[in-house]
Order: sequence, then C-alpha cells, then structure tokens
Amino acid sequence: MTHLYVLARGIKPVLDTWVNNLLSRFYPMAWKDKHGNNTMYNAQLAVRPIQLYEIVFPKTATNEVLSLIKPGRGNKRPREKKYLSWIRRIMGLDPMPDEWDDIPKSDMINREGLGIMGIGMKEDKSDENGNELL
Repeated sequence: MTHLYVLARGIKPVLDTWVNNLLSRFYPMAWKDKHGNNTMYNAQLAVRPIQLYEIVFPKTATNEVLSLIKPGRGNKRPREKKYLSWIRRIMGLDPMPDEWDDIPKSDMINREGLGIMGIGMKEDKSDENGNELL
C-alpha cells in the first residue's frame, strides 16, 4: 500500500463531502495466499485524518482525563521519539511522565479503531492566589 499525506483546509461540510467522496472509491488489488495463488479484491480508498487536539481541563482532573483518553507515548520507535521531541520543543510542552502509563483505561469512551498518541502537556499560569488561569 502507498501512503499519501496532504494538508486540506476548507469549510467543514465541504471537507466532509470531499472525504465521503474519496471513501466511495475502490481499486483492484491482488493478494497472494499462503500457496502463492493470486486473488483479486477491491480495496477501499482509506482516508485517515491525522488531527492535533488541545484538550483543556482543570489540573485536579488530570488522572480522570488521562484515563478517558489513555494516550500512547510514542516511545516504541526511535523515529517517533525524535519527531515527538521536536514537536514538544516547538510547542513548549513537557513530556508525559512514565507514571501515567499505570493509570487504568476507562471504558466510558469508545476508542476502537483509533490511534491516540500523547505529545506532551503544559500547565497554565496561576494567579497570586494559586488559581489556574484557564
């Protein structure tokens, strides 16, 4: 399979229509079984958005939010570690602490078919009384 990466921008309903039109496309693809026999299939064009989200919440809810989202840390591949480090530096983020791996995953939100990678976090500034400035 070939992977093409593009940046697309536009009004959301127009982008949604564009994505739906792409998803309606199928292309022939040969697949060899374990005996070497070719079988032809129709492979659907896969459109997989890669999106950056900023999720803002009170500091006191950190464990609950991390349990809901349960982001991976991208530390399994050296290339991921390098790029995530660059992104963190550009955005002024701290890496996700190792102890967050031990937070149990909540089943309140369906994450089936999703890859969620944590990039990092940063704290908002506080006022003189210690109140978070969201």
